Amino acid sequence: MSPERSNESREVKAIKVGGIEIDPPIMLAPMASLTTPSMRTVCENMGCPFTFTEMVSVDGLVRRPQKLLKFIVPSFNVARPYGVQLVGRKKEEMAEAAKIAVDAGVSVIDLNMGCPAGKVVSGGNGAALMKNPVVAGHIVEGVVRAVGDRVTVTVKMRIGWDENSLNAPEIAKIAESAGARWITVHGRTRGKFCSGPVNYSEIARVVDAVRIPVLGNGGIVDGESMDRMLDETGCAGVMIAQGALGNPWIFRELRAKLKGEEHTFKVTLNDRRYMMLKHFELYMREGRDVARAVREMRKHLGWYSKGVYGGASFRRKIFRLTDHEDVVHHIEALGAVEKCLSSESVGSRQKAGDQLDRKKVNSTQE
Repeated sequence: MSPERSNESREVKAIKVGGIEIDPPIMLAPMASLTTPSMRTVCENMGCPFTFTEMVSVDGLVRRPQKLLKFIVPSFNVARPYGVQLVGRKKEEMAEAAKIAVDAGVSVIDLNMGCPAGKVVSGGNGAALMKNPVVAGHIVEGVVRAVGDRVTVTVKMRIGWDENSLNAPEIAKIAESAGARWITVHGRTRGKFCSGPVNYSEIARVVDAVRIPVLGNGGIVDGESMDRMLDETGCAGVMIAQGALGNPWIFRELRAKLKGEEHTFKVTLNDRRYMMLKHFELYMREGRDVARAVREMRKHLGWYSKGVYGGASFRRKIFRLTDHEDVVHHIEALGAVEKCLSSESVGSRQKAGDQLDRKKVNSTQE
């Protein structure tokens, strides 16, 4: 394991690859049905330097490109570079899908070798690729060859399929040799999904195994947990998933910490209401019909309202609403008695794990 370093001696540098610079090296992870342009925009506005779209199936992208290209779009901060994560297992399809993604304008193509969802791994995709290092290597090599130097190719993986096959260092070295420019490691096995303690020592083994940057992922919900990830693994940066749900302010905190700036910002009820309204406004601009947009936005509003005075009543009400104006009215009325959320309460809420729809999220995210 890499030796633990103190905050004073730790230096986290910008990641500079393929013509893009990510400074500080903090990213929003790809999350199915969640990291749409609206969520990516609010996270960017709160200081996230780089974001990924939702995970995209290469089978669908190759066979029905016009249907899935709507997912490979920038945030509403249209000039900012962004990445897409592709999931698949056939070398030729992965390469073809990567070329489609390049033409769509992405700056980074991340190859999914970490998704634990049953419907994904049953087809040999996602985390199942960790059971076949040779195939994993061929996929990276094929995608790198297909896109050339036009974009950066990266890999996101877990520490292993299960506790008996902690082979992330092996996969990482293969990916590096095949041309991957950075590796993101979720510190749990596929069997753990997104629950249980993060295995920092296994991420540290990956850091020691390769020369390219390694990002730590899993269990980062505030500055303290980011510090632990960086100090115990020696990783070059972090990728945030569940810690950003209902809490885009996390990027302001993490950015300030890595920049050595004082962070005294506390999320108030007014901040939370404003962000809910802004996120909802942007979500409505994504092109869905009103009823569908309201249904899909409910989960985000539920996460935002955790810990807020009257939040439970608010969630019960909005989960029955289908009209945009009705939802806006309830957001504006949220917390009739003003109650500020301290940073401690935000951290406690995240560490406890938002139970709202979390079982569904756990099956696919991080």
